Amino acid sequence: MNKKKIIIIATVVVLIAVVGAVIVFMMGGDNGKKSRNSKKFQYELGEQYSNVRMEGNDGGARKTIIKYSPTIVYTNEKLQKKFIAASTELTTEYKKYFMSKTEKQLTKLERVSEDLTDITKEVMKDEKDEIINVLFGQYILQ
Repeated sequence: MNKKKIIIIATVVVLIAVVGAVIVFMMGGDNGKKSRNSKKFQYELGEQYSNVRMEGNDGGARKTIIKYSPTIVYTNEKLQKKFIAASTELTTEYKKYFMSKTEKQLTKLERVSEDLTDITKEVMKDEKDEIINVLFGQYILQ
């Protein structure tokens, strides 16, 4: 009877150890990288305006204008100076993007955010892995 108790207790202890190891591996296996990249920084490009592409060529139609305030989210604090240096190029590329899209295409905010994130990564080629997202403080189509 003592042998059975010892075997059952040993089995339970081993099972708990295995489950604990699996949980630790799945939840915290990359602690060094997570703690280093967990801090996020933001660079605000300020309020911007752009025309939006017209769908038809009827000359009497009212033109659509977009007002937006993009904020770039990134992980390396040292990129602040590079964003300041590239702000004119980023603003120009964003305006080109908005002028090439119709009002209907710009209603999908998640897609616009993904596209502007890709544009930002193209402009900031060497730091593309540090750029997380482009968010909007304001986003108004009129």
